[in-house]
Amino acid sequence: MILNNTLLRELLSPLDVKILCFDSIASTNTALILMAKNGEKPPVLVITAEQTAGRGQRGHKFQSPDTGVYFSLLMPLPGDLYALTPRAAVACADAIDEMFAVKTRVKAPNDLFLADKKVGGILTEAFADFVVAGIGLNVYENTFPGLPNAGFITKTVIPNTREKLAALVVTKLFTYNDELVREKYRAALINKEDFA
Repeated sequence: MILNNTLLRELLSPLDVKILCFDSIASTNTALILMAKNGEKPPVLVITAEQTAGRGQRGHKFQSPDTGVYFSLLMPLPGDLYALTPRAAVACADAIDEMFAVKTRVKAPNDLFLADKKVGGILTEAFADFVVAGIGLNVYENTFPGLPNAGFITKTVIPNTREKLAALVVTKLFTYNDELVREKYRAALINKEDFA
């Protein structure tokens, strides 16, 4: 299932961000890191319907079939680098809840859960003068071999759902302020005791 590039550009037109849309790519994070090292300037969004070599935390593979949406943002180094993953998590959780009338929880620092199933993850990678925030969301029903805790957001396939979800996440990530992020992140945490 390919993405609607034209719709993505329309939805994100209020933001000053360069958009590169792919049907399939090895890894959105890897692609953006290479672009940045070759002189690409932020902000840039790389988005795809499928990753063939998606990456997760600590070198783990992130299964990325074509029923999800996977995107990475190239940004300047923020003042508080450690606040970027919570900001992305809150943006994802709020966008999912808004679109699907569910309650998404965050297993800190970077996993998104509906009930007891992981439906998304975040990989933030920082360098000397830029940072890449990668987000993977399991939107539609699928199986994830070897990952019994993996789930999906919805069984209902509606055209342009993934584009609208990604655009909403990106918009919230760019517009939420730090105080709001702290409040929402704390409220969404599953494992609050680890961040007392």
